[in-house]
Amino acid sequence: MSKSTDPDQFFQTSHSLAETSRKAFKAKNNHGNPIRLSSKILAVLADPSTDGAVYIAESAGTVRRVVLEVDR
Repeated sequence: MSKSTDPDQFFQTSHSLAETSRKAFKAKNNHGNPIRLSSKILAVLADPSTDGAVYIAESAGTVRRVVLEVDR
């Protein structure tokens, strides 16, 4: 018996399909040079040694230091 992990092979509600479509559309946003993260943000803390930098804690168990850029 074959097994599939393809979501198109399983029953999904119309709400679930709409949510998947919304997330796919949102992921294509490139306006403003967005930061791509692999998981949800749990916390953001300003870097005390550098103005304009923050530490981001993610639910995947990673912490990143991100230098923020502001167009003026």
